[in-house]
Amino acid sequence: LKPDNIQIVDALPADVVKQVRAWDFGATENECDFTVGVREALGADGFTYIVDVTRGQLGPDNVNKRLEQTAKIDGKKVSVRLPQDPG
Repeated sequence: LKPDNIQIVDALPADVVKQVRAWDFGATENECDFTVGVREALGADGFTYIVDVTRGQLGPDNVNKRLEQTAKIDGKKVSVRLPQDPG
């Protein structure tokens, strides 16, 4: 992504096709790696909109809590993608 190609909009278009939140899980609480969840929407215009980003340095229990809390806030219309770690 090039910052010059990013436009800030005041609201999502009315004709959103789908929404998804994708997660990347950090390893340990209060360490370097962050757990991040990015919610994106695809508009009928073909553009991708970043709707929300949540992040934190969380341990395993708090990762699960954040995931559940965020899913409740997002609602059932937002699908969730979880990482598939090797192994």
